[in-house]
Amino acid sequence: MLDIKRICAACGLCLFLFSMVMAPCAGGITIQQEEELSREFMDYVRRQFRIVEDPYIDRYVNDLGRKLLKQFSPQPFTYHFYVVEQDVYNAFAGPGAQIFMYTGLIEAMESESELAGILCHEISHVSCRHISENIERSGKIQIGTLAGVLAGILLGGSGSGEVASALTIGSIAAGQSVFLAYSREDEQQADEVGIKAQIGAGYPVEGLVTMLAKIKAKDWYGRDIPSYLGTHPGVEDRIVYLSRFINIKSEAGPVSFPKVSEDAFSRVHTRVLALYGDSEKAATQFEAMAGKAPESFLPDYGMGLLAFRQGNLKEANAYLKKALEKNAFDSYLLADLGQNYFQEGDFPAARKILESAVSMDSENLECRLLLGQTRLAMGDFSEAQSIFERLLVDDPDYAKALKSLGEAFDKQGRSAEALYYLGLSYLKTNDVEKAVFNLKRARGEAGEEGLQKKIDDALTQAENEERKGKKRKKERPEDGGEERHIR
Repeated sequence: MLDIKRICAACGLCLFLFSMVMAPCAGGITIQQEEELSREFMDYVRRQFRIVEDPYIDRYVNDLGRKLLKQFSPQPFTYHFYVVEQDVYNAFAGPGAQIFMYTGLIEAMESESELAGILCHEISHVSCRHISENIERSGKIQIGTLAGVLAGILLGGSGSGEVASALTIGSIAAGQSVFLAYSREDEQQADEVGIKAQIGAGYPVEGLVTMLAKIKAKDWYGRDIPSYLGTHPGVEDRIVYLSRFINIKSEAGPVSFPKVSEDAFSRVHTRVLALYGDSEKAATQFEAMAGKAPESFLPDYGMGLLAFRQGNLKEANAYLKKALEKNAFDSYLLADLGQNYFQEGDFPAARKILESAVSMDSENLECRLLLGQTRLAMGDFSEAQSIFERLLVDDPDYAKALKSLGEAFDKQGRSAEALYYLGLSYLKTNDVEKAVFNLKRARGEAGEEGLQKKIDDALTQAENEERKGKKRKKERPEDGGEERHIR
């Protein structure tokens, strides 16, 4: 006999979720204001926290983020996904679709489903404009002050004194900061919108529930309160109603999901543990992994990365070679081994291995960059130049390739081109003062008209960015300048 109440409940919940996703999330400050606030906010983040600049981790997290974004309606922002190197349980969405995941939280994960659940939740906060709506409700707060207040709230107050003190800048900010935190209603809406996206992308809701349970367990049994709990209230309630949702779905009928490969997640998880986690804890985990799955290459891969991190290059090579014996045609393993030989100064061995890795995976830009740098170290300047130029065709904004191309030109005695590309590399990394300095030097040495025009265009852009930066710095209240209202 059918349980009418359960069927009605299931239908009602499904309709509610559908309405939450389809309903436009509007209100709050304008897109332009939020983008300006985002630039200020990122200044705080980059000054106070170490963003992981690991190409493999960065590529994976951003690829997964873009995959999940396909389940959302068209967005007004360009999303960027970052990993913060800090051993805490935290994740948050900053203004302007800047989404952050901490290495400590990734370490605690066991599947891509858990990561997808957290990312969908954070994307939902952005999609529903929760930050902008809270800012609008908070009244008049100066934009420079506001960026610091947001940093203090969302980063969990775990940065240096400058970020922590931002919470108390000005009586208005101190009095109004409570309005900038997420409410339980915000959290519920982000969960409901995120669930729809998570399921649409092929991930069961259980991933989010298990991750929330781990965060809550850290609060129950750990010494440190997870930063996530400070900005995402009501975790216990969320676990309850998400579990209820899972039960209703299972009673309404079995739901099958396509099998998601865990290979990429497992590799990145191993990399985070080895290169950014606690060394002793990582070694213990890799030893335990080897005992449970002796056929897996991941324990040797992890131990190799850990040895590299500790400067034991010969030991690192030995572990990576053992990993290759179990996974022979792995371009990532070859790239890591090639990097080790490069660090040792064995450039012929590095070149041979890196060429093999590039032939297997031509989209691995970091591996191609390292191959170019190896050819540069071997004195093959024109070949190195060619490699870097091809890299920039695929990614014109690749700052490391721009800098390396400048080095290749410098080795060939072409100082104008060398200074131009060095200036561009600084421009791409927002070091505008060095960009202006090198581009002015390049302009003084350039003779070719076409090169002169490119230098002038880049210099104009760099000088404009420099003026904007000085203006923002002057208007920050902690720098003694005037303050602008967000509205």
